[in-house]
Parts: sequence; structure tokens; C-alpha cells
Amino acid sequence: REILVIGIVYIITVFLTYLFLGIGFFKTIQALSAHKTISAVLRHVTTAVVFLLATISLYDVISYVKTRTIQKTILQLPLSVKKRIHSIIRKNIKTRGLVIGDVITGFLVTLFETICSGQVYFPIIYMLNDPLMKIDAYSYLLLYNFMFIIPLTAIFLLAYFGVSSEEFSRFTAGNLILVRMLMFLFFAGLGTFLLLNSLMIARYAG
Repeated sequence: REILVIGIVYIITVFLTYLFLGIGFFKTIQALSAHKTISAVLRHVTTAVVFLLATISLYDVISYVKTRTIQKTILQLPLSVKKRIHSIIRKNIKTRGLVIGDVITGFLVTLFETICSGQVYFPIIYMLNDPLMKIDAYSYLLLYNFMFIIPLTAIFLLAYFGVSSEEFSRFTAGNLILVRMLMFLFFAGLGTFLLLNSLMIARYAG
């Protein structure tokens, strides 16, 4: 029962932290987009970064096929950040108030992991600000974050019923090529959308 409560609290903390990060980033983009020059620079930089991430994803596939070593891939948390996350988890697990320690852990780990997960999250948030999309960005942010915690919930339930971290590691390694190829297709598609959008904006402006 204690493990179940801690798992639920952790997942809720991750969801809320990630959601508020997204709202903050979305508000910032909205404010910057009010300035035409800054908006154009931000659009071009985001497009370039997305295409760069697509290239790195493809490189990771080729690298893993050659070496069969996850450590050689680029799109992952730096070792120093991983060690910091492990340190945060060990420290807060030992605190007297497990729920409070759980909330602190979930909040801090989410901030650190944004280095990796933000590669997908922030370009999507930028796209939601696109005036041509004409959608309710906040509804999509909620939907995205619910989808984001589905794998986390699945992992928690599997761990709760006895799946070990070693088994998770083997599963990750066994599906790395598929995951990286999906990331490549996602980033390539998103980059193409942003590029075509930029061309349309330039055309209307002209």
C-alpha cells in the first residue's frame, strides 16, 4: 500500500510539474511572438533545432547498429545529470516524510529530465502557438501530459508487480532502434511542418 501511494504521488507530481513548465514556456513564446523580429528568429531557430534532432536520432540508430552500445548514443541524459538524479532519489527516499520526499523527488527529477524530454515537448509547445493552427493550446497541453505519464504509469505498475530494473534495461536496449527511428520520423515531420509554415508566413508577408 505504501509503495502504491508513493507511486501515485510521484506520477501526479511529474504530471503537474511538466504541465506548469509547459504553460510557462507557452506564455513566454506568446510574449516573444508579439515582436515580429524575435518571432521570426525563434521560428527559424526552432526549425533548425528540430532538424538537428532528427539528424542526431538517425545518427544514434547508425551508431547503435554498429556498436550495440547505448552509451555511444547522443540523445540521452548526460552521465553527470543521471548521477545527480540518482543522488536526489537516494537522499529523499531516506527522509522521514516519504510523501514529502516523493513530491520533492518527482519535482527535481522532472526538472533534470526536461533536458531530454524537452527535446520533444518544447517544439510541440512552439507549434501550438502557431496562429495558423487555430487550436486550444491548453487542451492539447493537458492531453500531451496525460499521454506523457502513461508510459510512466505502465512502468510503475510493472515494477509494482515485480519487473526488475535489469529487465527494463534489456527492453530499452532491445527497442532502441525502433524508438530512435520513430523520433527521427517525428522530428523530420515536425521540421518539415515548421519549414513549410515559415514559407507560408513569408509569402503572406510579401
